[in-house]
Amino acid sequence: MKNPLLDSPISRAGCSFATGVALVIGVPLSTGRIRFVGDLIVCSGLPAGSSVAAAPASGGST
Repeated sequence: MKNPLLDSPISRAGCSFATGVALVIGVPLSTGRIRFVGDLIVCSGLPAGSSVAAAPASGGST
């Protein structure tokens, strides 16, 4: 049985919004590679004190 709070149009929209914000912040600050690790987008080479990893825009797992 799927959890309606974790697999709903609202949660997918929130995940997409958070991914967009993380990429807007992470891509300009990144001095290293931007790569995909599974469903995660990783911006490497960020300044000390910042940690930005974007969640998958697809809405997560089943």
